[in-house]
Amino acid sequence: MNSIRPDFVEQFLISFLNRAGAVVEKPGYGLAEVLLPEELAASFQREELLLAFDYEVARENPGSNYVTPGSHLLDQAVLMAREYGKYTVQFWPGKEVIFPKNLDKKISQAVTYLHCRSPRVTGLWAAENIYYAFHFLCAFRSYEKEEEMFSVVVNGCSGLPCPEFEESWQRLIPLEKAEYVLGRAPILSLAQLYEAACSGVRPQIQKKAQIMRKASARLAEREQYKTNRYYGEVISEIEARLKSATDQAKIERLQKKLEATRSEWERREKDIASRYEIEAELQLDHLVAYFTPSLFINVELQHKRSFLHHCLIFNLLLGNIEAPKCDCCGKATHTLVPGNNGVLSCPDCPG
Repeated sequence: MNSIRPDFVEQFLISFLNRAGAVVEKPGYGLAEVLLPEELAASFQREELLLAFDYEVARENPGSNYVTPGSHLLDQAVLMAREYGKYTVQFWPGKEVIFPKNLDKKISQAVTYLHCRSPRVTGLWAAENIYYAFHFLCAFRSYEKEEEMFSVVVNGCSGLPCPEFEESWQRLIPLEKAEYVLGRAPILSLAQLYEAACSGVRPQIQKKAQIMRKASARLAEREQYKTNRYYGEVISEIEARLKSATDQAKIERLQKKLEATRSEWERREKDIASRYEIEAELQLDHLVAYFTPSLFINVELQHKRSFLHHCLIFNLLLGNIEAPKCDCCGKATHTLVPGNNGVLSCPDCPG
């Protein structure tokens, strides 16, 4: 049996509109205000949409489009979504990069360099970066099948996840071609970024599986209780008949029946345990590349008599400095400690 989530239609349509470059705002439950890009506006013959995903919400909002399975608007979106490839490219809509003020303050708020003097900015430049959004489709299989989409956005330059990026990008109206002129920052290979995305999606899968596991365990316990009661009563009845039996042939038949019932009970218990296990099958569904400028900041650090150099990335979309990578474990951290070999690591790693 396939389980379709109640919000599946809403989630699908909003995901499609965001991917197509629309700006989507949710002013309330079951309601979405949509500003369409030029190509979608031509297809839907309007620039703005008010979508309702609940019948009562649609009644309370005259002029809204009630979206439900079988509605013309949803069918049209499904046909358009089928034409989308596995790889989509979008560009930041700005023309000029504005350098932030109070950079020293932003650095001190984003990163703490332990046992070092305050970092000194020695270089600042803008370059085109790529943030890759890996969208995974996960099928959870148990007593029923449920599918859900998970996404991880990875900074192409650092290889670190950027959880807030996609939500902020959805407020933009992206372009199909860049209007800014910048050099390209060094980008890691897609294989490296895919590996980072897989590491980032695993906790999401585990969290969802844990929720499903709890619900599955309750159902398994309920079915196990009924099974135990049934076979317990059958075995009790056979044992009672054995006690009163005097004919040897009948005793042998009852003993075989008792043995068979116990074996059947054991098989049934294993079947229940197996049927309610949670298995997750993950596959990459599609990839979106967001091309956008980033600011790169070189800082100089003094640790004792040594001078170290470190590069930070300022995310123009989010307006903050991203947590840098630990040189030892490779994870994002807001605290770095210089080691004797000049490596900057997080406090939990041996520098």
